[in-house]
Amino acid sequence: MFVKNMAIAVFGTAVLKSSSVTGTQSNRIKNKTKKEPRPKLDPAKLLAVRDTLRYWLTNEKGYDEVAIEFELQQVGTHISHKIYELNRVPSGKRAVHNHPDVTEDIETENDDSVAKYCETDASAEEDHDHDDPLEDRSEINSESAIEEKDEEHTV
Repeated sequence: MFVKNMAIAVFGTAVLKSSSVTGTQSNRIKNKTKKEPRPKLDPAKLLAVRDTLRYWLTNEKGYDEVAIEFELQQVGTHISHKIYELNRVPSGKRAVHNHPDVTEDIETENDDSVAKYCETDASAEEDHDHDDPLEDRSEINSESAIEEKDEEHTV
């Protein structure tokens, strides 16, 4: 999710919709259509996304070097998946999830997109006063409850 949000912040949705990560046509449709492949994304900006991810994984998440290299190899895959999500035609139940107004907001407010879409909504979390489901189970696991169950089984 971090890489996808960074891609929107760095490239913008309009550029992502009209580009591909590598600039090559997929093997699946290579011989079926005579379309030109989509232009590839700017390599300097891709490196910026990779470097930002490396910094975030090192300093914020505390990943070791092997895990960081693995995640950096997945950057192209994550961005291509985001391009797919942006270009997908909404249908059926998923039409609400990909509402066109949401992508318009992202396109028009590209400068504020990272701050707006990456931060958590603390007020929404405060409004929900649900009980912790594990609290209810704590009574089951207490010693008195276990003793009562043992007494039931011995009788």
